Amino acid sequence: MRDWKMEKLLKMSKNKIVNCGIINLLLQFDFMTLYHFIKKRPHLIWYTKNYKGLTAEAIVEATLNYGDWDDVQKLIGILGLKKTAYIFKKESAHHRCNYRPEVKNYFQLYFKKHTAYA
Repeated sequence: MRDWKMEKLLKMSKNKIVNCGIINLLLQFDFMTLYHFIKKRPHLIWYTKNYKGLTAEAIVEATLNYGDWDDVQKLIGILGLKKTAYIFKKESAHHRCNYRPEVKNYFQLYFKKHTAYA
């Protein structure tokens, strides 16, 4: 349900119908939820204590690389499957990415099976 609302808002924002404040509010909500998610798991981001300075891309990368299956499922619960797949696809498409090869391969197959984005 949440993915559907986000997609609808993003489509509407492309048509300049929705005020950007609504989208920023939703993104801030996701960020605060991500902030609490990563704050409870400092072993995923051991190289910094500035959790508010992390981007969604950095949190997704750390969780997929170093988290267990429960961490991945909680992350997908926060961001949604499509948004997580989109972030993964965008970041893993770079020639030099920080995903471990076996993690990159696994999640390419996983997101390809479960979403239309990967």
